[in-house]
Amino acid sequence: MQVFLLQSVAKLGKPGELVNVRDGYGRNFLIPKKLAVPVTKGTQKQIDEQKKHLTLAVQREEKRALEIKDKLDQLDLSISMQSGKDEKVFGAVTNHAISKLLKEHGVSLDRKKIILEEPIHKLGSYTIPVKLTSKVDANIKLKVVKA
Repeated sequence: MQVFLLQSVAKLGKPGELVNVRDGYGRNFLIPKKLAVPVTKGTQKQIDEQKKHLTLAVQREEKRALEIKDKLDQLDLSISMQSGKDEKVFGAVTNHAISKLLKEHGVSLDRKKIILEEPIHKLGSYTIPVKLTSKVDANIKLKVVKA
């Protein structure tokens, strides 16, 4: 079965792509969850229209991501944490805490886009990567200081 993807599906494709999938996967998962639409002779016109809308949406998203990247490049964030011996902090700085800190500085960013391999447990300066879109990456400069 050939389907047109409306949203990104892991290990399958990005929005706007035509992909071949097994009939059951398409009928029972992708189509009911509105992740894809089946490709038939009658739906080709609809697919062309949706491709146009998806292209415009992706362009808007990338433009917004570039604006956010500019804001992030200008920010020098600092978070104060209580610490004990060897500059180890009590608790941890997580992507959720960083997202809250960014909101306080006027940047709304989903915490899932902040890429922390593991929470921060020590005082110091860190550069944290952010995946805004598939094409736009940014970095956050964060200092964890003693409270």
